[in-house]
Amino acid sequence: MWLSVVSVAAALFLMSAGTGRPETGPDSGLVLAPGDTVSYAVIGAPELTTVSTIGVNGRLQLPLAGWVDAAGLTIDGLRRQVASRISGSPVRTVGPDGQEVWRQISGDLLFLTVAAYRPIYLIGDVRENGEQPYRPGLTLRQAVARAGGLGMPLDIPESGTQLITLSAERDVVAGEVDFVKATLARLEADLAAVGTEQPDDAAGAAAHGEDAARWLDARNAERQLSRGNSELVVRQMNNRLQVLQELLRTHQANLGIEQEALERAQSLADRGLTPASNVTEARRAVLQVSMQALETSGEIHRLQLDLARTSDEVARLQQSQRAELLEQIVTSTASLRTLERRLAALDQRLAALGGQHIVSQIKPVYRIEIHRPGSAGIETTQLSDIPLLPGDVLEVETIYGSAAGAAAPSQ
Repeated sequence: MWLSVVSVAAALFLMSAGTGRPETGPDSGLVLAPGDTVSYAVIGAPELTTVSTIGVNGRLQLPLAGWVDAAGLTIDGLRRQVASRISGSPVRTVGPDGQEVWRQISGDLLFLTVAAYRPIYLIGDVRENGEQPYRPGLTLRQAVARAGGLGMPLDIPESGTQLITLSAERDVVAGEVDFVKATLARLEADLAAVGTEQPDDAAGAAAHGEDAARWLDARNAERQLSRGNSELVVRQMNNRLQVLQELLRTHQANLGIEQEALERAQSLADRGLTPASNVTEARRAVLQVSMQALETSGEIHRLQLDLARTSDEVARLQQSQRAELLEQIVTSTASLRTLERRLAALDQRLAALGGQHIVSQIKPVYRIEIHRPGSAGIETTQLSDIPLLPGDVLEVETIYGSAAGAAAPSQ
C-alpha cells in the first residue's frame, strides 16, 4: 500500500509539473567531462542510490539507465536524458510491511547531482603546488589564496634572506586572512538565509560583499529547488489524503445503505416473503463494503504517518543546516583571530627590520597562465575574479627587474 501511495504521488507530480525540472543552481551551466563524479538517487528506491564517475570514454554507468554518454552535457541535460530512459522501469522494492513488490519508476522521482567536479591544478610560484577541489563559482583569486598566495624565495644576498622570508610569510598570511574573511561572509549570509521563504534582497546580500552575494544567490537557488521538491511531495500527499477521506465517506454511506437492505431482506425472509439466498447476498454486500471501508481507512492512516514523517525530515534538515553553518562560523572565526595575531606579529618584526622600504623595491610581478583543455589559454598579471572551470591548470611565474616592468600592464 505504501508503494501505491508513492506511485500516486508520482502520477500527480507528472500531471501537475510535467516531465521537466527547473534548470537552476550554480552548476547548471557547467559541462561534464571525464573525471566528474555524479550522485544518483530515486525517491522510494534507496537501493538504487549510487555515486558514479565519468570514465575516460565520457560514459558512466547508472542503475536502470545502464551506460550513458555524459561528457559534453550539463547536469540538467544529463538528468533529462536519464529520466526519460528510466521512466517506466520496473523495480522490486520492500514496503513498510516487509513485503517485496514490483513498482514502476517515474523519471520525475530522479535526483541527479554533481558530487564532485574534476580538480584544478596550480604549479609554479605559489605557496602550495598541486591539485585543489573545484566548486562552482571558484575564481582565480580564491584558488591562489587557497594555495597560500603568490611568492617564492628570492635570489638575494644572505643578509636579506630573513627580511624577504618574513615579507613572503606576511603575504601568505594576509592572503589567508582575506580568504577566511570571505568564507565567513559567505557562511553568515548563508546562515541568515536558512529557513527563510524568500532570499535576501539585493541590498541585504550586498552588505555581505560581492562574492558573498553571488554565493548567497546560488545557495538560495539550490535551497528553493530543494524546498520546492519537498513542498510538492507534501502537497501531492495531502491531495491523495483528501481523495481517500472522500472515498471513506462514500464507503460509509454505502455501508449504511447495504445494512438497511440486509435488515429488509431479513425481515421479509422471517415472514417467508423472500428466499434465504437474498439474505445471504445482502450479507455478502455488507461484508464487501465493510472491507473496502476498512482498507481505505488503513491507507489513510499510513499516508498520515508518511506525511508526518516527511514534514519532520524537512524540519530536521533545516536544523541540521543551521547547526553545521554555526559550527563552521565558530571554527572560521577562531582561525581568523589566530591569523590576525600572526599578521600583527609579522608587521612588528618587519617594521623593526625596516623591511617595508626594501620589500617595496624588490616586489616582483607575477605572470599567471590558465590552461584550459579544448580552448585557448588565458594570461594575466593581476589577481582577479576570473571564473575557473573544472580541470583548469594555473601556471604562475615570477618576473623580476626589467622583465617585471615589461610584463606589467600599461596604465
